[in-house]
Amino acid sequence: MATKRFLYILKYTSMNYGIFLYTVFFMLSSCGNIKQSSNATANEINNAITSENLNVEIKKNTVYSLIKDTTGALYPAFETGNATTLIFKYTEKGPKGIVDGDYTETIHLMIPDNIERGDYSDADLQKVTMLFGKFCFCRGESGYYPVTKGKLSVKNKEGAMTINVSYEIPKTSAKVTAIKQTVLL
Repeated sequence: MATKRFLYILKYTSMNYGIFLYTVFFMLSSCGNIKQSSNATANEINNAITSENLNVEIKKNTVYSLIKDTTGALYPAFETGNATTLIFKYTEKGPKGIVDGDYTETIHLMIPDNIERGDYSDADLQKVTMLFGKFCFCRGESGYYPVTKGKLSVKNKEGAMTINVSYEIPKTSAKVTAIKQTVLL
């Protein structure tokens, strides 16, 4: 009888000890992965302009206006018009297994079709309806913002448009604050 009790205690004590060790091992290995992800993300942010994380979408003969929804949030409404809309999109993938972990920033520019060269700064940026978008799990910051502080230079020659823009968004933070790129139209 004593032998059965001893084997019973040994069996369940070993099982609990095994579960404990497995839990500790899992927690330690998880912490290591989080640190590696943070370092990788920091490197991608520093190289955002030259990385594959920044893409441009070209919408020829497309204009947009800013519309407020029922909550007061801004969003662009697109329609056919005499301009080329450029949408620069910076994307960071979130950690694997995190549903709301992705991060995206956009810059919208509406460049008139007949422009060959243009320089805009601060309030003049609204002549090209410059718009910043931030989409993430960041309460109170996600959404669109009109850009009213910065500089934009546009050169449009022989089917190639060169954009050089730097900007600040006082109401929120931004990871990409300058873009210099030539786009083939």
